[in-house]
Amino acid sequence: MRNAIVIVLVFLISACQCADPVAVDKVRPQTAQVTFAGGISLPRSMNRLFKPGQTIRQRRRFLRPRLVRIYELLKGPDLISHNTATVASLSTILDNDTSTPDPRLAEILNLAGFDAISIANPVVAKADEKGVESTVDALRDFRISSIGLAKDRIPEPVRVVLAGIEVCFLGVHLSGQAEPPDAGNSIASWIVSEIETATSSIRNAVTQARKSADLVMIVYGPDRSIDDKVRRDFARDMIDKAGADAVLGHRSGAFEGIEQRGGGIIIHNPGFAMNPNLEKEKSASSLVFRLHIDKKGVSWIEAQPIRVRRHKTSIGMGEKRTHQVIRKLIDQSKKLGTEVLAEHGRGIWDRPDNKSQ
Repeated sequence: MRNAIVIVLVFLISACQCADPVAVDKVRPQTAQVTFAGGISLPRSMNRLFKPGQTIRQRRRFLRPRLVRIYELLKGPDLISHNTATVASLSTILDNDTSTPDPRLAEILNLAGFDAISIANPVVAKADEKGVESTVDALRDFRISSIGLAKDRIPEPVRVVLAGIEVCFLGVHLSGQAEPPDAGNSIASWIVSEIETATSSIRNAVTQARKSADLVMIVYGPDRSIDDKVRRDFARDMIDKAGADAVLGHRSGAFEGIEQRGGGIIIHNPGFAMNPNLEKEKSASSLVFRLHIDKKGVSWIEAQPIRVRRHKTSIGMGEKRTHQVIRKLIDQSKKLGTEVLAEHGRGIWDRPDNKSQ
């Protein structure tokens, strides 16, 4: 049984300060959790973490305390009783050539505790087929699943079981290009003019996944060139027409809040929380989403600011700044017709049937 999945995406945020709607403290159901955060950027400069001549054991001794700290922050403080999974979006390929990072960086993700990586995102989806294949191979070597691989552009399912709940992840990329990227045969990538066909194909994939899975989540990466309305409508179609329980979107740029859509939930974009190279202001404005699930879907969500830096990683960023970030999340979600409340430095969304409990 897989016991952990975290999906990583990040948010760039600036916000005003005003009175927040406050969530009533209560005991919420703790069954299983999927953590979703911002795109992981692994530049070649991170190879410097590995000194020449170091053995794998020496690397692990150096990296583990730093990466475990990140993993613990992403997953939350009270996970002894949780079944949790770790999934991230990968913002660069791991091909071992002169222009891309060393495949050994997959070891970093393994040491940090990630179980699955979405490669159906705007950056990786533009990679050539060789780069995608080498990335998948490097991840596989460290027992990390790749979300977003496809046959004939139909996403292949990645399944995990958490507290007896089977969750199926499907990765999808939407491109603004006139032609599908070179890696179109290995990544579930569609162009804007094919949205209707893409929706139909993904609906079929969701239907197949539901034959055994309790929940289906779509990890979705649109190009920056795509109009906001187009990509948001596409994410909504994944709930309304394709029948997914949750859509987890990721792209570079500011986060856009949480949207409840019938019985489903959409996170349109969290940002780039897992990039230690971002300047101070951007790294101070990232969020991590923890989706608490049951067999009916996403039960409740908590969102917290997270700072991932080279020498220190922390949840929260001071009372004032944390308030501003959560206020931004509340306002953005309200524009999407969804109520998010503030509770102890977190943004909280509750499924309607939880509010009466």
